[in-house]
Amino acid sequence: MSTAAPTPTLGWPRAQFARLKRVPGCRPLFKSTHVPMLMSRLVSIVGLMIVAVLLITAGNVYAQSGKVTRLVVAFPPGGPVDFVARMFAEQFAVELGQRVVLENKAGANGAIAAEAIVQSPPDGQTIWFSSVGAVAINPALYEKLSYDPIRDLAPVSLVANNVEVLVVHPKNPANTAAEF
Repeated sequence: MSTAAPTPTLGWPRAQFARLKRVPGCRPLFKSTHVPMLMSRLVSIVGLMIVAVLLITAGNVYAQSGKVTRLVVAFPPGGPVDFVARMFAEQFAVELGQRVVLENKAGANGAIAAEAIVQSPPDGQTIWFSSVGAVAINPALYEKLSYDPIRDLAPVSLVANNVEVLVVHPKNPANTAAEF
């Protein structure tokens, strides 16, 4: 008898199945010709499952990569400040190369949003989008504010120049503010 080591092969060698046929009372589950086909199907199915998992998780990995900048808007959705903030956020995200999440924190003439900004970590990832009211007018309106605009906030940029108008009913004879 030869004591040579068996040749390594992938899968089940046909010789092993041939031996199973010779054992009394034991028969193979599959014909030896079906094994390569079953193995190739199994490898294909496992490969497809791995690709599917990678494709499903790839979007989540991309969405979670990088930093997220919060743009806190001091007014409710649908108004003019919110509209400008949304237009700004789209371009800002492109410029930064990262996601920009817009959060509307309306109320108290912007004081609620200002408080959220002051309490956020000073990492540059939270930006306040507001009108001049919460910065310049609120200290005169409210005796106690949870923030001091001069101490707690730093101006970054003027985004829009807002024009206010005085409008009256067309039948009103006033043509100037003095006439009104």
